Amino acid sequence: MIKWPEDDKDFKRLVSVADLTIPEYNKRSFRGPQGYQVGIVGELVIMDWLEKTGKNWRATFNTRYDLEVGGERWEIKTKERTVDPEPHYDCTVPAYNHDHQRPDRFIFVSVTSSGKSNSMDRFKRAFILGTITYDELDKRGTYRTPADAPDDNGWVPTIECHNLPITELDEP
Repeated sequence: MIKWPEDDKDFKRLVSVADLTIPEYNKRSFRGPQGYQVGIVGELVIMDWLEKTGKNWRATFNTRYDLEVGGERWEIKTKERTVDPEPHYDCTVPAYNHDHQRPDRFIFVSVTSSGKSNSMDRFKRAFILGTITYDELDKRGTYRTPADAPDDNGWVPTIECHNLPITELDEP
């Protein structure tokens, strides 16, 4: 897990770019406007990280995956949290498009915020948590529904999803 960008000014710059991008963003988040904001911030964080680490990538942003990175198809999954992520926290892939969305690899981002509002000012920092292949997520992930009891972290999903602890991810 790495904090990215390392400089808080760089993170604020990415958030301001996200704020300008929102009206043009393809709005498919179950969370509505808040979800669009979180998703675009996570996408910009990953693109910035790839650019600054010299990785070969191309944005695609279709319904099946977001990027092509070194010949692999990547889907970026971003979760908003009010606290910095801990290694035992879960990464989540919604089940509603899991059969359609078949990237080679998922990459997970946590964006910390002061709380769920519509203000872009709520975002404080981002962490790139790690990656996992689609097949490994299916093998090692846990399928969860809103009817399930709370997990070890006390979290109950609001939608059907596949979860995996951060510790199970490959380093970014």
